[in-house]
Amino acid sequence: MLIDTLKKVGLALNEEKIRWGIGGSVLLFAHGIVDFPRDIDILVHQDDSKKAADILSTLGKLKERTPSDSCISDEFYEFSIGGIDVEIISGFTIKHDQGLYKYVFSKKSTPERLDLDHIEIPLMSLEDWYVIYQVLPDREEKVALIERFLSSRGLKYPHHLTRQFDFNLPDNVSEHIEKFISMTFL
Repeated sequence: MLIDTLKKVGLALNEEKIRWGIGGSVLLFAHGIVDFPRDIDILVHQDDSKKAADILSTLGKLKERTPSDSCISDEFYEFSIGGIDVEIISGFTIKHDQGLYKYVFSKKSTPERLDLDHIEIPLMSLEDWYVIYQVLPDREEKVALIERFLSSRGLKYPHHLTRQFDFNLPDNVSEHIEKFISMTFL
């Protein structure tokens, strides 16, 4: 059911040339890190967010947004499509105790593609989500899963980790990433 919804969404976004990428639990599922993704998290380029939301509104029902204390992104839409929750996020911003971390979505954010019946699904990097999950509250389990995976496979996109230092990361996250990079390259 989730894969069918992902294909439907991917086809619609690709036809309209939306700049988008899959993150969250579907990204972890695509790499075999988790068995069951619970929803579909889509990050889109800032300029495409309204258009992406309009497209998804033709595929499903817009849900009422529940405010979050930590996620204060510029644009956030949640839809129910085929019984699956699909989130569209642009200007992804997370409030933490030292300020705001804003993920900058760009062409480089989606270095890999997943082919689902000839529908191209752009995948964000695990390295980016390793950082995002550390900034989000209560995601320690996902951080540990990604860390184990990256430790065994190696860093495919180390620059995705190092570029995060240009953004406002909490000190403990910066230190954790520096330590992980140094252990990975030993």
